[in-house]
Amino acid sequence: MWTGFAFAGLIVAIVAVAGLIGGLAQTSLDHPPHALWLVAVAGLAAVGLWLAARLGQRLGRTQMTTLRAAIAEAAARTKSEALVAATLVPAADASAPLR
Repeated sequence: MWTGFAFAGLIVAIVAVAGLIGGLAQTSLDHPPHALWLVAVAGLAAVGLWLAARLGQRLGRTQMTTLRAAIAEAAARTKSEALVAATLVPAADASAPLR
């Protein structure tokens, strides 16, 4: 999902830069800078993308909270299991042959 947002943001940026270059070229040739409208359209699209991202973050907040809690629980359990295993397993003998 976020790759799509990144791609859409890239397209919006390209359209804005193209509109700016085109508008400045038209101005330098003493033509009306109609291409500058692309900058305004890209700005509106950028605001729309930002609002869509904020909405998606708000809708996924409860899922992210649940996911963070599950990750924290798994990390704590793994850490405690590693500590127990380290105390139960005897230290490896350096002279023992490797299998």
